[in-house]
Amino acid sequence: MLCELVMLFWTDGVPESTRTRNCSFAWNRFQNLEKILQNEGLDVVCRLVDHSPEKIFTTGNVTHDPYPLGTYKRSEKINKILFNSDSQFIGIMDSDAFLHENQSHAIIDMFKRMEPKNAYTFDLKDIDNWESIIDFKEHTIDIDNITYTSRFPGHCNPGLGGFFICCTDTLKSKNGFNEDFKTWGGEDGDVFSKLWDDSSIGTYKVNEINVWHIPHFCDRENSLYFNREEYMRLNNLLG
Repeated sequence: MLCELVMLFWTDGVPESTRTRNCSFAWNRFQNLEKILQNEGLDVVCRLVDHSPEKIFTTGNVTHDPYPLGTYKRSEKINKILFNSDSQFIGIMDSDAFLHENQSHAIIDMFKRMEPKNAYTFDLKDIDNWESIIDFKEHTIDIDNITYTSRFPGHCNPGLGGFFICCTDTLKSKNGFNEDFKTWGGEDGDVFSKLWDDSSIGTYKVNEINVWHIPHFCDRENSLYFNREEYMRLNNLLG
């Protein structure tokens, strides 16, 4: 398999009607990406993993591995997928991040050009008016009328959150995600830092592809494991 794309959900504490709406929207967008790539003959499969402490769906598309309330173990769950994967590449995408079909050619081109050992990150753009430009019922986004917001204090910096793709063997060689990150926020920047600082690994920011994002605050307690100055260093290097 060329690439295993994994979408991660966190739903604890979100009203049932809202989380069902948001999860349905995100999964629909993810399936659209899968179809676009498969129609080009690319061997790509999307998986959906709920890393909340509670069960939300009963469909066959969702892997459930619930933990006691407050113990999300997100990094541990990602590693479980990673170290059991036999795909050439693995992609991790948050359910509050999404791509758009108008970037299909750039996305297809990137997948066709991915090389062994490499890692890829993207420009993450926070949507200010997401409630007015996203139609959750029809699973559509009015991208022509998007406005962007400034980053929230304590939030991830552009290019280091939401979505990244890495050679599976390369990520395994770095022992995957740091499981000291017990909840969410900062674990992706931490692992990308390890990749970036290894000169034998090609780490690239794909400027042709935007990843749109519904903004939120990070879990500050979790993010304390990762040095914020390190985030800024990487962000500056990525441009």
